[in-house]
Amino acid sequence: MKKITRGNIRPEGGIHGETHRSVVPRNTLTGEELFWADHVLVRKKCLTEDECNKLMTLMLQTPFSEIDPKSYENGASIEPLDKSILDRGETWKYAHDDGKDYLNINHDTPEFNFALEVVNDTLPEDEQYGDVNFVQIIKYNTDTMFHWHKDVADENDSATTIFTLNSDFEGGDFHLDQDKYILREGDMIAFNNSTERWHNVTPITKGERFCLAIWFGLRGFEDEEDEQSNSEVQSVSEGTSDT
Repeated sequence: MKKITRGNIRPEGGIHGETHRSVVPRNTLTGEELFWADHVLVRKKCLTEDECNKLMTLMLQTPFSEIDPKSYENGASIEPLDKSILDRGETWKYAHDDGKDYLNINHDTPEFNFALEVVNDTLPEDEQYGDVNFVQIIKYNTDTMFHWHKDVADENDSATTIFTLNSDFEGGDFHLDQDKYILREGDMIAFNNSTERWHNVTPITKGERFCLAIWFGLRGFEDEEDEQSNSEVQSVSEGTSDT
């Protein structure tokens, strides 16, 4: 397992405006502690204006699908009313009652391949950014925000990247832990442990904010789980006797 040496060290003033990558001395952490230490990476202008426009166009040109009303019951996952969309594994867009628009980009679709091709060269190479679990483009309309929260994600969720796709909006600052990040067109923020770390987006006071969000899992996690499960089954089988 590759060791990660980046840590979440707060910069002066708590505001990140330029590329920032914190480093924890190797002699302070070891093993699993070192691998899972909180980290954050900001890369400015890592996507071009043209690349950002193409991703926003993908969002805007996809037609809306109606949400199944049951999606809002008891914290259920958001699903389209037309279940054939899920059966076909298609990318689909919906307007949430929180005022934001979401484009769910499913695996093995032209939209998925396109989005990953655009950002692939900018993604962190760390093991925590191994497999893509989920991809979304989110459009924050005026007066929308994302309250302080910790993500509810897949069991093997390990890291997240968020690309801001435009600059013509006001508000919309990103907060992670106690730090504030001012991100605009082409900027990326990447961080791990999103299910354990508080983060939010402040209200959009003017314009609309577009972002591409990608959630990652550890590469080979499911294979390791399958191997463990098969090993347990084999152990039970070998320990069972009809005599």
